[in-house]
Amino acid sequence: MLDAFDFRNEEAVEARTGGILQLANYATGLSAGAWLLTSWATANFERMPDLNATVWGLNKQKGYLSWSLLKALPKHLLQAARKKKAGFDISFVDIWGRMLSTQYIDDSEDGKGVLFSSIKETPSYKAREFPLPILTSLSRRASGEQITLQSPIYEMTPEDFSVWHPGLNASIPMEYLGSRMSFGEGRAVSCVKGFDNAGFLMVNQFVVIYLIVKCYLLKHQYLLH
Repeated sequence: MLDAFDFRNEEAVEARTGGILQLANYATGLSAGAWLLTSWATANFERMPDLNATVWGLNKQKGYLSWSLLKALPKHLLQAARKKKAGFDISFVDIWGRMLSTQYIDDSEDGKGVLFSSIKETPSYKAREFPLPILTSLSRRASGEQITLQSPIYEMTPEDFSVWHPGLNASIPMEYLGSRMSFGEGRAVSCVKGFDNAGFLMVNQFVVIYLIVKCYLLKHQYLLH
C-alpha cells in the first residue's frame, strides 16, 4: 500500500497518487505493522519491491519457523544471556526480536547492532524525504488486567522514547533508552547506549506471540521461565 503512494513508483505517478507518501508527516506501526515500518526505515526507506527482493523474500518458500531460523536459536539465546549479564531483564521478546531481525533487518549480522536511533543517520531521514516512523505500544499489569484508556501508551521514534500516562508523561532521547533515571530529577543514575535494538523494539508491538507460546506450554504442562 505504501508503494502505491511512492513517487518512485511510475505506476503510482501515472495514477496521480505518487508523492503522497513523501508528503506525509509521519507513518505509524502497531503490532506486525511495526515490523514493516522498522524494516523499511532501517533500510533507508527503500522501495517496497526492492526491499522484498533484497531482504524479505516473501515470494520464496520460507516461514517464521524455518529450519535455518531454528538452527540459529542457540546464538540468539547466547545474545540474550549477554544482555541479562549486563544487568537487564530479558524475556521471550528478546529471542523473538532476534529471530525476526534475520528476516526483516538488512544487515550482515542479522540486525544485532542495528539501533532504532540509527535511522537518524540514513540519507533519506537526514533529507526529510519520508515520513517520521513512529512505533506505538500499550502495556498492562502482569496480573492480566484489561487495557483501558488509562493504560500507558508508549511512542517510539528515532528521536525519542516517550510514555503517555496520567501519572507520567515523559520522553528520553532514543539513544539513551535503558538508562536509569532518578525520580523527579533531570539526571541519570546510570547512562546506557545501545539498548534500542531495532529488532527488539519492533517486536514489542507484537507480544501476543508470547501469550500464544505461554498458553501452549501451560496446556502441555511445561514450565515457562
